[in-house]
Order: sequence, then C-alpha cells, then structure tokens
Amino acid sequence: MAASAATLNEASLPGGAFGSSWNQLTAVATGYDAIAGTGNQNQYDNFLFTLPAGHQSLSFDFTAPTGIDESYSAGASILYSADPFRWGWDGTSAKTVRVDFYQPKQSFSLDLGDFKGGSLYLALNFTHGANLAYNIGVPGNAAAPAPGPAPVPLPAGVGLIASGVAALLALGARRRQRTTQAA
Repeated sequence: MAASAATLNEASLPGGAFGSSWNQLTAVATGYDAIAGTGNQNQYDNFLFTLPAGHQSLSFDFTAPTGIDESYSAGASILYSADPFRWGWDGTSAKTVRVDFYQPKQSFSLDLGDFKGGSLYLALNFTHGANLAYNIGVPGNAAAPAPGPAPVPLPAGVGLIASGVAALLALGARRRQRTTQAA
C-alpha cells in the first residue's frame, strides 16, 4: 500500500507565508511530501519536519517566472540542521541557488543518508531577485500506510474441537457397527 501524499502551498496558509525567521518556523505535519512557495529578496522561508529514521532525501526545484528578460536574476541559500537554528544563517549549507534568463530553472537533491529520525530544520534564505518559485519534495514525510488487519491466530480450542468432533464421529461409527452386528 502506497503512502498518502499532499502538497503544502504557501498561499493556503494564514497570512500567505511560511515561517519568516530562524525562530518562527512552519512545522510541516506528517502527510505533506511536497512544499510549494515563492521567494523574494531578503525573505526567509523556514521549516521544521519530523522525519522517521532511515534513508532520507529532499528534492528542490527553483523556477523563474514566465516572461522574464535578460536582466532577471534571483537566488537563495539553502541551509539545514538536525538541531534548532541558533541564528538566521545557522546550519549546514546545502546549496546556493541562482536562476536567470539563461538558466530559468535549477534542481538538485539533498541526500541526508541514513537519517537517525527526528527533527530536520530547513531554511531557504532568498538573497536577491523576486518571484522565485520553488517546490520541495520530502517523500519521507508522507503519511505511513495504514497497517493492515492483524492476523488472527486460531485459538488452541479449535484443535480440541476438531479432535472432539473426530471422537464423536468414531463413536457414531462404532454404534452403527454394533447395530449392524446385532441384527
């Protein structure tokens, strides 16, 4: 059974924005395996995921708006940590993103390897430009499939009942045999 999935869209949030500071994060509930938003210069989108133990990988797609000209450029720095951020540019640098007229899309993956499970803090710090659309894929955050029905063990009494029925059949056969011999 496949895990269920949903997209958390920035526009659907109250205020239309993700957490804008290192200490005001958007906690992404289990079940959202995709995040969609837009960034502008000096804007910060900050997230907190609670991921299960095991191999974890995130994918990122950044796309310039349609209709741009040669002067367009936008970018961001991506930071992450298993510990809470202590300041605005805290964490490990995953990638510096830059899109422009000649490269209107940039994609990459962040492989966390064998993640111990627990919190993952993620910051997208937009350094320049406007209307830089992004999508983040977090397959490890999809809801786990519902467990199937538990196997029902046969009670020990089933074996006793079966041997009791066999004994009754044998007793019935013995009576029929006596009745046939007496006649």
